Amino acid sequence: MARISWPIPGIYCGRNEKNLWNLRPPVKTGFMSVPKLAIIHQQGIPMSEFIAYLPEVFELFGTVNIRKMFGGYGVYHDGLMFALVADDTLYLKADAENAKFFEEQGLAPFAYQREGKLMKMSYYQAPAEFMEDRDQAAIWARRSYDAAWRAQHNQRKGKSPRAKRSIEES
Repeated sequence: MARISWPIPGIYCGRNEKNLWNLRPPVKTGFMSVPKLAIIHQQGIPMSEFIAYLPEVFELFGTVNIRKMFGGYGVYHDGLMFALVADDTLYLKADAENAKFFEEQGLAPFAYQREGKLMKMSYYQAPAEFMEDRDQAAIWARRSYDAAWRAQHNQRKGKSPRAKRSIEES
């Protein structure tokens, strides 16, 4: 696929800050429009097709910002991170109120190794139908965004919930 120069006409890129993509669906500008599925490069780092596809997946939910972080990506809406992507797998924010939806479908939580311990975060793998069904994507995204909002609201009140739990290795 050809390298696309930055900025791309028709795709809003925020203030073009380092590692910040504020992708919106393309806008027809006269005779020209930009395809929604574009591999976008910034500072020579290619975004995968999966990452480039996420704004389209979330189009019924709203505009998302995708930021590179720790070998993965954070997915933000209105300044709150409600999802993350690691190894081209989407994980959605969960808390006590919405975790049951993930657990009912047997979806795995996001976990990583740190100093010999398995660290589990409050994010669960998105359901398989999520990527193809925009209505379901909007519902799951809203639940996760609400969980992110509750977590931020609790932190401001001084009730910081524990986001990470150490799990004993078997």
